[in-house]
Amino acid sequence: MRTVTLGEVMDFQNGRAFKSTEWREAGLPIIRIQNLNNRNSSYNYFDGIYDERILIVEGDLLFSWSGTVGTSFGPHIWAGPRSLLNQHIFKVGLNPSIEKKYAFYALLSITTRIEDNVNGSVGLTHITKAKLNNFEIPLPPLNKQQEIVKILDSAFSEIEYVGEKLNQSFEKSHELLQSLFSEAFHVPKNDSQSATDTAQSEVFPKNQLKLVRLKDLCNTISGLWTGKKAPFEKAIVIRNTNFTKDCKLDLSDVAVLDVESRQLQTRRLLPGDLIVEKSGGGPKQAVGRVVLFDETDGVFSLSNFTSALRINNLEVVLPQYLQHFLYFQYASGVTEAMQSHSTGIRNLNIHQFLDICVPLPSIEIQKNVIARLDSAFNEIKLMHRNIDLKREQSYELRQSILSSLFSYKSKAA
Repeated sequence: MRTVTLGEVMDFQNGRAFKSTEWREAGLPIIRIQNLNNRNSSYNYFDGIYDERILIVEGDLLFSWSGTVGTSFGPHIWAGPRSLLNQHIFKVGLNPSIEKKYAFYALLSITTRIEDNVNGSVGLTHITKAKLNNFEIPLPPLNKQQEIVKILDSAFSEIEYVGEKLNQSFEKSHELLQSLFSEAFHVPKNDSQSATDTAQSEVFPKNQLKLVRLKDLCNTISGLWTGKKAPFEKAIVIRNTNFTKDCKLDLSDVAVLDVESRQLQTRRLLPGDLIVEKSGGGPKQAVGRVVLFDETDGVFSLSNFTSALRINNLEVVLPQYLQHFLYFQYASGVTEAMQSHSTGIRNLNIHQFLDICVPLPSIEIQKNVIARLDSAFNEIKLMHRNIDLKREQSYELRQSILSSLFSYKSKAA
């Protein structure tokens, strides 16, 4: 079996760098990176004169040479409408000696190697046309290529089926989380409640409950700047990056800063404090996450993108109960409705947030709610861990299958 470089059997035609001033409401769709990842992603359109070499039709082989590791970067077979190709994506022309689906799998087999060895920042990978052309792949006769494609199609169909089942399991875990929250927190609604009241969901148990606004339960502590006036003290400063998606505190990467002693006096965190993310986020990441601070060793404070809530009376509400309730507000979208956008970041309206009404059952019931939710969270965490493990195993199986059928290397330029 002979070995060839990609440059011998493939031609990589780059897309056009369309300017935003050229975008139109109608015309030919422009294929961008997000259109490779998500078929439901919206298009920009172009209605001017274009080079026929960037015209894409269904079934064309594409290679995203600059994209996100594990998702957009690598080969794609276009399944969308007749379109024009944007920059950062190659249209792959093929020599008659190589079958299109075989070429797709050959490119897929080297994608991981490329991701591991080429230029790119964290999560982003790119490769030049010259380097791509130098990769070598085995090139059997066309009939043998077709046999290999059949084997890979069958194997990948099974892997994709497993992936779909894992995605369904992941979605069910989120539905379970919402169900558990709804069972744990049920606030009866009536016409006399404000929008803030009625936006909140359920509380457990469904009996007489006292509703108290968050601002009446806690004192608010603003975050600090590093400051410029001596004397200074070293402090571990909690930032947005220390908030996990499921509203836990992650201290694996903390900032140790010299902060003004004067500021630190009133902004030092104590066990039981709740830290609210009030600025940050992004297009797909709402702000409003709340984490519980329970560290007993070290000097901790918080950044100016956050605020802390310190409970006034622990005989009225427990920190863990309040954190679970505020996590529910975040997970159910209540806090997302309290956000504004500026300069690319989201800002939480802290005054609206502090107006949230908190249902207050007895301390014993609060303890029961905490125990129930903590147990459920541990089960969901284990479920997610198993899903991640199976996804990793599926990925490794895919790579093993590809490696068994393709031997490849990068030829020195």
